[in-house]
Amino acid sequence: MKRAVTLPEVLIVLAIMATLVLLLALRLGGLVQTERDQRIEADRALLVTAMEVAAADGVLASDQATLVQKGYLKAPLTDPGTGQAYACYWDGDRPVVLARETE
Repeated sequence: MKRAVTLPEVLIVLAIMATLVLLLALRLGGLVQTERDQRIEADRALLVTAMEVAAADGVLASDQATLVQKGYLKAPLTDPGTGQAYACYWDGDRPVVLARETE
């Protein structure tokens, strides 16, 4: 005699599958955020280095456009999440890079 699958059994299996999918989605979301943060830090370090090299060459670059124009950057760097360009300026004798351009 064949036994059929009951509705409560199907619902329990679906609930377990939904929980597993949710846990996986949360885990992947955290990885994406971590990668984005690492990219921002790498971009900021690159901008600081470009500004320092330009300053050593006697070019006081206070924005990315100057760094690109003078050949210290290939293209302006942008935040991977928002697409906005990073703002950079000199604070005394040290370069500062902000997460986005200021108005």
